[in-house]
Amino acid sequence: MNMLRYASLLSALMLVATLAGCVNQLSRDANRLNGYQAYRNEDYDTARERFVSVLDADPTDWRSHYYVGLIALNEDDDPVTARRHLDISYTIYQGRATKRLNYEIGDPKTGVPYPTRSDILDATAEAIYQQGNEQLLHAFLRQAVEEEGDVTDHLRMGRYMQKIGDPDSARSSYRAAIRSVGGSDPEPYIRYADFYESIGDQSRAATQLRKAYGIDPEHRGLGSRLRAHGYVPGPTVAIPHDQPEDTPPQPAQPEDDASDEADSEDDPSEE
Repeated sequence: MNMLRYASLLSALMLVATLAGCVNQLSRDANRLNGYQAYRNEDYDTARERFVSVLDADPTDWRSHYYVGLIALNEDDDPVTARRHLDISYTIYQGRATKRLNYEIGDPKTGVPYPTRSDILDATAEAIYQQGNEQLLHAFLRQAVEEEGDVTDHLRMGRYMQKIGDPDSARSSYRAAIRSVGGSDPEPYIRYADFYESIGDQSRAATQLRKAYGIDPEHRGLGSRLRAHGYVPGPTVAIPHDQPEDTPPQPAQPEDDASDEADSEDDPSEE
């Protein structure tokens, strides 16, 4: 009889513990959802409070670490605190990488978007950049490239090498990004064009935009950028994505030149 009572008591305690765990989990999920909604509404104080509440209950919640870090970085001007939370977020993320459920879409229970690897690394790179440690930034970006080396890693490195005034490393990174996509994505070419525009090389910038146009002529904003360089979007503007960079193709007829040429032919005063 005593054994029966003991077993019943143990079962009851286990049930209470299970229910308590469920309640705690629901509370964390609710706080995380409320934090994200506040973040989207730009109520960063409430968002921080909700995410910190999640971390108080579960310090391993890498999603909340990410959002606390992002708020510290972008709203509090505190890259040191941001870096601490982002480092924790990435460490836990990497440890769970073999058990990913739906990281790229979001939490199926709450709808809170899961930050991607690229999201976390982008924010961490910015935190290091704001701390002014160029040597650490270079090492961090290089490590990310060596870990996976996907297009986002190369573009990130190119962007920050450009920001710290290292054009040679930036150029090398953009070229690596282009090689990594093999002509399937116009974005690296557009970012490479941004780089050339930033150093005043408009000719090479236009060449990269024309390569991007050859991959995806409907890419948002690409047509207007080509027009800014004097080109009318159309089949003759596109050039092969694998055209060697140091062998410029025959240029398409620029918009302004074509107009001037036509005017000259119709105006006998210029003969």
